Amino acid sequence: SHLASTRSDWDNLSRDRVYTGPSGLHGDEDRRYPLRSKWGELSDEEKEEQRVELNDEQKKDIESYGTYTKGTRWDELSDEEKETAWRELTEPELEAHTSLRSCRAACELWEECVQYFFKPGRCHLHRNIRLGHFVDPVDVDVDVGADATNRTSSGWMEARIDAFQGRMIECETVQDWMSHYAKTELP
Repeated sequence: SHLASTRSDWDNLSRDRVYTGPSGLHGDEDRRYPLRSKWGELSDEEKEEQRVELNDEQKKDIESYGTYTKGTRWDELSDEEKETAWRELTEPELEAHTSLRSCRAACELWEECVQYFFKPGRCHLHRNIRLGHFVDPVDVDVDVGADATNRTSSGWMEARIDAFQGRMIECETVQDWMSHYAKTELP
């Protein structure tokens, strides 16, 4: 692979999972938090609304346990639900926002994670490979004199990316593809 394992002053656009510490207050409101709900406590109207979006696993949970897990935005959670969501995080997830090393550990824990982004107080994980862009350290959130104190870093899980590349088939040239298409698809 041509990627470095980490790169300073870089944002690789990781956004699938965001860890910011116990406050959970951040601009990434589309992040979904698993919220366990009791099916029997929903009104008929709510059940109809939810039934459309249920996957097979959620349907099995309802049949077996009378509960299902719904992805809920952080700002839709009550204070009690936020506390519960926080307590359900693993140790690496709880610490992810504290250092680049902790952010990487959270990425390692999540099997789908192939890259991560860190700046003090924030850790972002992502399941797709993205290169991203340079972030000028002068433009970051907090500067003290001439020294930026809120530098960004991005990292990639090289072994996972290499494994992904190994699973991909080699692309044909356009000529080969057109020739194959003409032989197999055209009358």
